Amino acid sequence: MAGRVCLIKSVLNSLSIYFMFVFKMPKGVGRLLSSIQRRFLWCGCTKQRSFCKIQWRLVMRNKKQGGLGVGSLISKNRALLLKWIWRLSFPGTSLWKMIISSMYNLAYENGIPIFYNQPSKIWKDIMSIVQTDVHHVFTNHSKFMVGNDSLTSFWLDNWIGDYPLKTAFPRLYLLSSSKSALVVDMGRWSNGIWL
Repeated sequence: MAGRVCLIKSVLNSLSIYFMFVFKMPKGVGRLLSSIQRRFLWCGCTKQRSFCKIQWRLVMRNKKQGGLGVGSLISKNRALLLKWIWRLSFPGTSLWKMIISSMYNLAYENGIPIFYNQPSKIWKDIMSIVQTDVHHVFTNHSKFMVGNDSLTSFWLDNWIGDYPLKTAFPRLYLLSSSKSALVVDMGRWSNGIWL
């Protein structure tokens, strides 16, 4: 049994990593792959059916939580796709980031990229994950530090206080002539005072 768990983790969970890093896995495919893993664990092959001794959700749990540490393929797929959002949100001028930015007219709101031009199927899938409950988790468990980079929007990003300045001061936002300005364009900190 331990050998089968090792094979599931090292082979069956890893075969689809390349595709899971780029494409959103349909739920049906995730269920099919999980059923293959279950059958292999309990009977050693994928053709025969056998009696499952423990619920699969318990097998997927981490070892510290009493499971075998197999993990969920759907969760792994979501995490791998979110890594692209993390990479786009991270400061830097890598070539792939500049290409994506120029192709899709990329902007940032609260550190999360927004595509103004029609994105490809791959980016639509990635953004659909962000627009679900993950958007809430991503924005609430990340902290943005302005520094001296030019990625933080003055009005739209939550960079000072609990809300974006657009929400905190809606009248000033409406009067502003530079609604898409970055923090770098609007001033600087000097001895703890905003100039």
